[in-house]
Amino acid sequence: MRRLPVLLAAVLLAAACESGPKVIADPPTGARDLVLRMVELPGMLPPGGGLTTPVVSVYGGGIAVVKTAGGLVQRQLTEAGVKKVSQAAADAGLAGKAAPGAPAGPDAPSVTFVVVSGGKRHVNLVVSPEGKIAALRDRLKDLDGFLGPDIGPEKSPYKPSRLAVWAQPQETSASPRKWELNDLATAGEGYEVGRCQVLTADAAEPFAGAKTGEFWRSGDATYYVIFRPMLPDEEKCPRVESLAVS
Repeated sequence: MRRLPVLLAAVLLAAACESGPKVIADPPTGARDLVLRMVELPGMLPPGGGLTTPVVSVYGGGIAVVKTAGGLVQRQLTEAGVKKVSQAAADAGLAGKAAPGAPAGPDAPSVTFVVVSGGKRHVNLVVSPEGKIAALRDRLKDLDGFLGPDIGPEKSPYKPSRLAVWAQPQETSASPRKWELNDLATAGEGYEVGRCQVLTADAAEPFAGAKTGEFWRSGDATYYVIFRPMLPDEEKCPRVESLAVS
């Protein structure tokens, strides 16, 4: 009987060694410094899929830009809220190299997480997430339930200072709209199978009501166009960081 405490202590010590020490999150604090980003991706990406809008992006100054059915909205987190988000990501193993997940099939969806902690940027693509990562994904899609008083109730429309515009030549029977700016054949730079350019808010004003996936006529060609509002930390045409695209 006297051996039981010794055996129990050995089991607990082995479990502690296996799990390793708790990672303490150390998020950046700058207003435009990214703390966490989550992007949901389908199994098969469409053309221009690298421009997929993140579900949520949280910044050191407390701003969170969240994707909703009605468009992007801006939320405000407290300092404690930012730390809670960062620590939850660390607890899920995302402030380092996470397991890639187990695909449920060849076209299984995935989630990309970008976590910045301790001055290091960690990018993980997890296929069909489970366990702590799936739980974190669900919490980040319900920030009010997750953060409670550490997130303000206001949900103001996000107003980007710039807009990324991706265009791919494509024939269509639809009636295209006329593109009034620079020729889409040469504007910007190569991006996947098309080209992408960045417009300032003023230059993008004529496209305020435009929808992604519309067709536009520029020069002698018709283009399929994606409009993507740029987030506070993005300097050039954005790309989901986990995707190995040229």
